[in-house]
Amino acid sequence: MSIDVDHIIKHLQVGHKLIYLHHDIADILSITPPTIVIRDIHGKKLVLNQEHLNTVRYEAILDDLAAIIAKNCPSDGPEDCARQVLLHMNSGDSLKDSAGYLATLIDISSDSGKGPVLTFRDINEQRSQFYPRLFSDKYSYDAFLERFRNGVTQAQESADEPALLRYFKNEFLPKMLSQLTYDNERWGDSWLIIPPGGQEAYVQKRIDEYFEYFNQFDKKIPWLKMASYAIIAQAREDHPEWLL
Repeated sequence: MSIDVDHIIKHLQVGHKLIYLHHDIADILSITPPTIVIRDIHGKKLVLNQEHLNTVRYEAILDDLAAIIAKNCPSDGPEDCARQVLLHMNSGDSLKDSAGYLATLIDISSDSGKGPVLTFRDINEQRSQFYPRLFSDKYSYDAFLERFRNGVTQAQESADEPALLRYFKNEFLPKMLSQLTYDNERWGDSWLIIPPGGQEAYVQKRIDEYFEYFNQFDKKIPWLKMASYAIIAQAREDHPEWLL
């Protein structure tokens, strides 16, 4: 649905931000009818003529502004700014903060002169798109990660499914897949051979060792390794035809 420009302009005030697809792209510096002076995220001033805008949809105005701002984006910037980090990412790269995995970059495309569009799939299986060239030098990568984490957390808190189920799908499974990949690189398909004496005795011995190291040396229990033993044991029982 288009938005009436005249209605919007009547409610604009100095200090208001112009937002394009959840990107802050400019601040309003002054309003002296019929002109509106704005400053974009890269520090450039632009003058809008209200008389020329009345016949244009508000969404189209923002789209054109975003394209202009993206084209005038600096070619470089601080190494720790979100724009520079995101522009150097490749499909398959992950977003991670101090709390762990957040999302995977699943697509890089282009959109109407605004530069690359990055699509991330987060731990809630939700997709988000970002235009790095619409980020200012002052917007740090750490700030981007913090905002992304907040969005993920809010989505989780508003979800109806139990927290433990969300954790299992969104956090535990990626960790478990990494553990299984690491084990496969080390041991290959050796798990297809049942240990002498049976898998129950073997798994019990390994778990007893983990707890012995914990009790004697305060060594952390490798819960993912313990879970991998359970997965292998269940796979052997479900698919005896695989065994060597």
